[in-house]
Amino acid sequence: MVPFDWYYFDISTPDGRDLVITYHVRPFTTAFDISIVDVFLYHNGRQAWHHFFPLPLRRLHATPGEVTWDEDNAITFADDGIHFRAKHQEFAIRGYFQQPVVPDEMVELNLLTDSDQEKYFKWQLRLPRAPAHVEVQIDSKQLAVSGQGYHDRNFGNVFLGKEIASWRWGKFYFPDSMMILGEVVERHRGRNSIVVEVKKRTRLHPRAQLQWDAATVTLQLPSGAMSLEKVSSSCLDDIRFFAPHRPSAIPLGLKFRELLGFYVQRLNIQPLIRRTANARYRRLKETYVIQGQSVRAFVEEMNFDG
Repeated sequence: MVPFDWYYFDISTPDGRDLVITYHVRPFTTAFDISIVDVFLYHNGRQAWHHFFPLPLRRLHATPGEVTWDEDNAITFADDGIHFRAKHQEFAIRGYFQQPVVPDEMVELNLLTDSDQEKYFKWQLRLPRAPAHVEVQIDSKQLAVSGQGYHDRNFGNVFLGKEIASWRWGKFYFPDSMMILGEVVERHRGRNSIVVEVKKRTRLHPRAQLQWDAATVTLQLPSGAMSLEKVSSSCLDDIRFFAPHRPSAIPLGLKFRELLGFYVQRLNIQPLIRRTANARYRRLKETYVIQGQSVRAFVEEMNFDG
């Protein structure tokens, strides 16, 4: 099995910006021995900028308290919160997510329903809501982003495209709470739903029923049912790429196909994008209503059939 591991951070600001930082410690998207740092800023329903860069996997050193490549690229887990930094040429980022005074117990789920636990795709909800601040430098420009932060981690020991057909994940922001909803469609075992409610404390609802379609989201919770109707949706990103779905007897062939897909996407050669990709990732910002109340949502969709 080939392990994968990524740490995801995002910040939502009062003025409508969303900053997303992902440390792909061991990416499932590549056949190369690299880590990837990926940073996006969204504003006004579109991508404002994107910066990513690789780090040599051989420099990776991971402990329960820190994930580090060198002095400029690291994630540190401290008593007061999470500190992270990244630097590449004229790009630099430094961030802090504050730990609550009374931290929640971490939610951890295996998103595969295989009961033998030999194969796993685990999700850890580490900080569902936290005051966050990030400073970004791009060339000579400085940007400071403060707002509500969210952090989770995903890791596993399978080829995701072999085990998973698709997933959909969303954070739904109510005035006094947040709901984290997820649907994972396995290739051979059906659909797995995730429902987490975040108020003063974080609560997993393992028996909740979730129906999530193109226009509505319906939830059946122990406290009762709720239905949200979608009223708007903005696609922030729509990325097609090649990801290894299974082991290969010719690793060089995988690397060539991955590089071909990367440059076709980067150069926006439309006739070849679908031919060279086998996966598609979309990130959306949506608005729903429930009983006349507006609920905003930050949603991601992954499809491993391109």
